[in-house]
Order: sequence, then C-alpha cells, then structure tokens
Amino acid sequence: MRQYARAEVMIANPFRESGSDLLDATLSLVVSPMVFVRRVRTNKSGKLVGVEYIASREAGYLTMSVEDFLANKPLPDNTKCIRLKFMTQGSASSSLSSSLFIVFVSFRVGRIEMLGRYRTIVDLIDWLNVPFRDFTFVPSLGLGSLCID
Repeated sequence: MRQYARAEVMIANPFRESGSDLLDATLSLVVSPMVFVRRVRTNKSGKLVGVEYIASREAGYLTMSVEDFLANKPLPDNTKCIRLKFMTQGSASSSLSSSLFIVFVSFRVGRIEMLGRYRTIVDLIDWLNVPFRDFTFVPSLGLGSLCID
C-alpha cells in the first residue's frame, strides 16, 4: 500500500465554542503535491465541489472550476497552495459542521491540513494509507491555515 502523507498533528474540536466533532489534521507530503491531490480528489467520502489556489499572496485565492480541475487543467507554475472543498456523500447541507470537509495542500512547504467531521477525516486518512496512531494529539490552539501563513 502506497502511503501518500506522513502523520503530524491532530486537533480535536479546533473551534472550541462550536461543540461539534471536528478534526483538524496536519500531515507532511511524502509524494509530489499533484500525486497527493489526485488521490484526495478520488476519495470515497465526498464529492469535490470547490477548487481554489494561491499563485501569489497579492492575488489571494483564485477559483478554478471543478470541471476544469477534474479534466486535469494545469494549475499555474507558481501555485503555492490549493484548497479543495468536498461535500460528504448524500448531504444537502453546505456547512463545515455538518457536511463539508476541506483539504489544504501547501506546495511551498509540502504540508497538508484537513478539516472536517471526525468520521470523514478518519476515513480520508485511511484512504491516504496514513496510520492514525502516528498522529500527535494536541489541544485546540487556534492555529492559522497553512495556506495563509
């Protein structure tokens, strides 16, 4: 089994006041960013509903259509980060606490951040062949996103 990332840190309920069962998982790439992205976009937990990328700090997030992304339209050469939004299978809601999960991939530093419901993130980690036991679990620290920092 090919492992697509290495476990780093897992934060349960990163938004303490929300009272939900969210997980924020940080991982390191062990494959090229696009190999990882291709694996994530074929996950069984959700359907890709949004693609955004950062090519420069000044421009901020730019949107790419899901259709173009799934047709393998190339990202700009200077892409620093990509944010993929997924809707869990069988869901009609579009809130993070109920049915969305988000995967950030920093091309610049080779890091990944996944944010979503507990079961969805655990299933995604399993899909990436990353041992769950390898994560370091820490309390919520209110950390910023890898794509912005």
